[in-house]
Amino acid sequence: MRPMNKASASVVFIQGFGHDDPFTGVPPEALWGWQRNVGILIAVLNLKGTTWKEKYARHLSEVKEGADLFVLRDWRYSHEEVYQFRKRNPGVPVISMLFQGPRHYIDSQRIGEEKALFGHTQPEAHEQQDDSEKGLFLADCVIARSRLNADSFAQLGYPKEKMVLLPHAPIWTLRHGSVCAAELPCAESSPARRRHEGFDLMFVGENPLRKGLLRLYHAFSSLDIPGKRLHVYSRTIFRYTQGMDVDLPDCTLAHIRQMMADPSVVVHAPYRDVAGLVGAHANADLMVCPSLYDCGPNALVEAYQLGTPVLASTLCGAVSDLPAGSVHLVTAPRWWHQQEIGSAFTERLVEQITRFYLRNDRRAGLPPYKPDVSPLVETIVETWASLLSRFF
Repeated sequence: MRPMNKASASVVFIQGFGHDDPFTGVPPEALWGWQRNVGILIAVLNLKGTTWKEKYARHLSEVKEGADLFVLRDWRYSHEEVYQFRKRNPGVPVISMLFQGPRHYIDSQRIGEEKALFGHTQPEAHEQQDDSEKGLFLADCVIARSRLNADSFAQLGYPKEKMVLLPHAPIWTLRHGSVCAAELPCAESSPARRRHEGFDLMFVGENPLRKGLLRLYHAFSSLDIPGKRLHVYSRTIFRYTQGMDVDLPDCTLAHIRQMMADPSVVVHAPYRDVAGLVGAHANADLMVCPSLYDCGPNALVEAYQLGTPVLASTLCGAVSDLPAGSVHLVTAPRWWHQQEIGSAFTERLVEQITRFYLRNDRRAGLPPYKPDVSPLVETIVETWASLLSRFF
């Protein structure tokens, strides 16, 4: 690996999807999802005076730029593509970022859930190792979004020594030349909410099957709770309410139509700023993250940061980023290596939600003090700084 001049070092971020997430000129608190974590790296580079640029490339052969460090961001280029790319750039380090779990596990979960919800019987999931996943592991180091993600790849034989764990980022900002947690206003409920004597559940997520929305609605329908409401924040579901194509199977759409016909289900436009986030949480008694396989979600960390109680499946990777006991847990089926009764997960959700409701405290189970996400921010900054010190 060739030595680098710190003063003239440069970084190129390469991704193969989307053209709507440049970081230049965007305030850190406006960054959402995985962008927020990469945004911390951008802040670190800016503070170090390191130049950087983004490159959108469906194929790595399109990348003609030179750099002192390449970062492959959340895109699965083939093993051959990454191999040839490295041959064209000898000695230049490459970091890849695994923001999804192994396709073998994700597909197995989808097949198991479709069988449980729709009665579908499909062929088993494909080969355990995917060619594009092998390509990502040709990098010098691989950013894993959660322990769940890292452990899953390690179980499939990928080199664990290459993986660097990077926690989920809360909402952060720049203050006095350093990255720190943003001060968020308390999510105070509206007068209308205070007059409402019911119980408000909140769901945030795009994929209605993998994120567990359909499973949550099955559980919600079975809850014996007066005045219950389910608030859905999902770009996919919202687009569907606007008559837009969401590219989902007919069986999934049938369940979505059934859910939307329920007057106790409220579909909201996705929030896109801090004010919208705080407003969405203001009326939530409990946020439920019933994912079937999720290296996140960042929404879980946001809820913790705001002090909203969370019930999350054991397959939500972000759970391990938060203090033990700060999140209520429900066991999710691991369809890739075990079988269980199709309704069992629904029944567990009903039991846990009901148990929370009967505590009769919308902030039950959380520490009495204000949640402190500063350690998360510090860990992320230190992780990025340590990685850069290996290459710069």
